[in-house]
Parts: sequence; structure tokens; C-alpha cells
Amino acid sequence: MGSVSKFIQRRRVDFPEPEAPIIEITSPSLISVVTPLSTLRSPKFLYILFTLYFIVKNKFLSFCQAVPNKTQIQNIKFVAAGARGETTDVSVNGDGSVVAWTEGLDVCVSASSNNSKFFAPIDSSNLFNVNYTGLPNVVNVSTIYADMSKTTSVSSMFKGNTSLVSIDLTSQTLESCLDMSYLFSGCSNLKTLRMPDARTNKVTNMSGVFENCERLSN
Repeated sequence: MGSVSKFIQRRRVDFPEPEAPIIEITSPSLISVVTPLSTLRSPKFLYILFTLYFIVKNKFLSFCQAVPNKTQIQNIKFVAAGARGETTDVSVNGDGSVVAWTEGLDVCVSASSNNSKFFAPIDSSNLFNVNYTGLPNVVNVSTIYADMSKTTSVSSMFKGNTSLVSIDLTSQTLESCLDMSYLFSGCSNLKTLRMPDARTNKVTNMSGVFENCERLSN
């Protein structure tokens, strides 16, 4: 064992810290986040990743795509705990801490506990993009009961949703957001947009945020 240990020690390589974020985390298949190695190693990051309740983007999108009456869905709601009927796990830990279900004309997502915070994916790009959800007739999206303070990208989040009339983001801070490109691009029937008094000083890309939002009045 001693010789094996010495061999392992001789083969150990210490990589320098990158000057810019270069590592894409895609495992577990939960969120895509680009972050420096120093952040990955920090206890604080690991605590956030594995003890707080995050929505898994791919799980949520798969749920939407599997909805049997997808053309009838009109609302996507991140709501307070109180799921009814059959639910699908969309949590990072796979423990049912965040669940999705359909209720009438709504797709709903909530934490399973009344006392739990739940977070939108760190990479929320394309989260409600019609080409990813497969829900062509959504007219309203509300994220009141989700926390987007740790989200770094909302790129193309609502892109192409020509049926969308109203979006309410007033409960969000978007304080960690870096990329807002094409956020509402192609939402040609969007009339009402409620945005927070957000700190968006970290945003580096705002290309095409309101591209082709021809009816937006508020």
C-alpha cells in the first residue's frame, strides 16, 4: 500500500486557478453553470448546490414536453407549496423537494415544504422558451414563489412565446445575472411586463432583450 500511495502522490498535479470562468458543470444533470474552480471548491458553493432547493432545468422542460394536453396549457406558475394530485420531481437532489404538476390549464412548480425556499436554475436560459417547453399557447408566466437571486443567465428565457401576454418578475432581484440576451425576443403579443427594481449592474450581455416585442406597453 505504501508504494501505491507514493505513486499516487508522485502523479498528483496541481492545476492553477483560471483567470476566467471556464468549467461547465453538467453533473448531476441538474443545472449548467459556468464558474471558476475556486468557487467550485468553496464550502459555501457546495452548500448552496446540495442543500438548497433548485429546480432542474432539464427535468422541468421534460415535464412540460410530456404534458398530454400541452396545447391547452395557458399559464406557468411557480407557486407556494400545496401541490394537488400527481406530481413529478424536478429537484436537484431527486428527493421531491421541488415538484411540478398540472392543474387545469396551468403548469405549476413549488417546493414540497411550506418552509422551503426554492430556486430557479442557475442557468435559466430557455427555461420558458416555447421551442424547449413545447407549450405553444402560454399567455402568462409568474415566478412569484421562486428565487432567481442565484441565476446567472436568463438568455432567451421567454424567446419565441408569441402567445405570451403577461409576465410578472416583480418578486425577483436578478442580482447575480450576467446574461439577459434575447430574454423576451419574439414575444410579439406581450403587453404587460412587470420587472423588479433590480440590481442588474453585473449584466454583460443585453443584446436583443426586447427584439420584436411589438405590443409591449407596460
